[in-house]
Amino acid sequence: MKDRTRFVIALFAICLLGFALLACEFSIGGGEPSVETAVMARSLDADYEPVETTNVFDPTDIFYCSVKVTDLEEGSEVTARWFFGSESLGEYTYAAEDGGSGYIGFNLSPAGTWSAGSYRVDIYLNGELIQSVAFSVAGAEAPPATPVVEAPTPTEPAVVMETPTEPAVVVETATPSGIDLGALVGGEGPSFSDLFFAADVTDADEPLGVATEFPGETTIVYAFASYEGMSDGAQCESVWYLDGAEAVRNAFDWVLGESGTDWIANIKQDDGLPPGHYDWELYIEGELVVTGGFVVEKKAAAPPPPKPPTRAVLQGTIAFARWDPSTSRYQIWTMNADGSNQKMISDFSSEPSFSPDGKRITFYAWEGTEGGNGLWIMNADGTGREVKRNDANVRFPRWSPDDQYIAFWGPPIVSVYKLEDASVRGVMDGEHPAWSPDGQRLVMKSCAAGGGGCGLYTVGVDGSGKTPLTDNAEDGIPAWSPDERKIAFICKSGETFDICLVNADGASRQNLTGDNPEHDVNPAWLPDSSGIVFYSVREGRWGIYVMNVDGSGVQKIIDADAGSDWGRSQISITP
Repeated sequence: MKDRTRFVIALFAICLLGFALLACEFSIGGGEPSVETAVMARSLDADYEPVETTNVFDPTDIFYCSVKVTDLEEGSEVTARWFFGSESLGEYTYAAEDGGSGYIGFNLSPAGTWSAGSYRVDIYLNGELIQSVAFSVAGAEAPPATPVVEAPTPTEPAVVMETPTEPAVVVETATPSGIDLGALVGGEGPSFSDLFFAADVTDADEPLGVATEFPGETTIVYAFASYEGMSDGAQCESVWYLDGAEAVRNAFDWVLGESGTDWIANIKQDDGLPPGHYDWELYIEGELVVTGGFVVEKKAAAPPPPKPPTRAVLQGTIAFARWDPSTSRYQIWTMNADGSNQKMISDFSSEPSFSPDGKRITFYAWEGTEGGNGLWIMNADGTGREVKRNDANVRFPRWSPDDQYIAFWGPPIVSVYKLEDASVRGVMDGEHPAWSPDGQRLVMKSCAAGGGGCGLYTVGVDGSGKTPLTDNAEDGIPAWSPDERKIAFICKSGETFDICLVNADGASRQNLTGDNPEHDVNPAWLPDSSGIVFYSVREGRWGIYVMNVDGSGVQKIIDADAGSDWGRSQISITP
């Protein structure tokens, strides 16, 4: 047995009207939810299919609308909104409980008689207008209405714009839809009203996609109107305007009968209607009977082609630590970014970091350095060496961008050394510190309070605002890009380390060197953020390489040994 559920609802705001959703009759389907047809009728059968379809009603008739739906899903909503001209008569929404295919019946009842004129019901599926059905109520003196089952196809209905003019202006406010679009030219004879525009029609010539603003990809627009008092064979002329200039004029004989609601003309262009404000005028025997307009929006601009990867620009001076196997110690060297002009400037030393002006270098001095090992400063040419903190536990020094501090790792804590008064202040537990370009924050390897949750963190220089950046305990030796957008760091991949990259907010992590089966470590940014310089084992030996920010374009700068304690072979670059 078929399960029928009935709904009745009163429209409290309109005291003369009664409205109901009659019922729904469904069978199970399996495709996308859709509304196939919406048809006006004088009654509906037991399955809510239309009986005696019509678009013209008498003043005492009940309006019935049969909506054929397919493959509704549970919770799908079908809404009927009723209008008299531009005046809303109310609406009702049916929510599918089980889904399926079939018919839904809506009706609108008068508490007395209907006013003569043009009416419309808009059918929505899940909030989207799918179809609009126009109909009318005959006047009191009019003869009994003859049901219009299907209007004949008008002669030459399609008006093709062969050479459309290019629009100069897109109108911001379209002509409103509804009955007010129809301009009735007075006197006896033909009358037209309820003009509206649609992007398509069904096989039964019902409108689809009713609108006053159409997207830039629209290729055709149909003009619909309600009419009375027409005679087949009447001489008609359809005139289209684009931004005030005449675009197309077409003459034809009327073949749609005495009264009804139909599409009368259309305008199309296969590659898309030009954007602008369109107006349409219909003349009958030389008299203007109806006019209205709509807007076609500009086509959405095509997305720009993807930018090619930024190529690394080798510029500036590189300071780097390298292992000298012949003496079994680290040394600091400088060279141009292209590998030329190599100079050894400091023995028994590693982990160099340029001052902001590039004139000085802070570094770690190893045992064997006269004056003790620990935190030192020297000129960029290796002269003017001075010890700042004679402590073998001061490692990975990094000069701040504002030239006030040197951050360092003195296990187990990262601290900052103030150059002005030689004071030291702890920041937080961590290692491998690096500065943000504005000097307000540090990024370092650390763990959450109480242990666990290890990875990279950012933190204020005063130790406030500790924020996790990555969640892998093997991540370390970070480097913040000069443009502040990204952070490069070493990450563990199997038994080797790679260079990884993450946005400064922790998003979009990616491995840049995962295709190399050996170590890639100790990243440093080129001054313009166009590439990353790093140590790598390739071709069976250590070397210093450069790559683009996306990991492409890897090229060797020089051969250089990072040593077994390769974390000490840090790289620093100054413009």
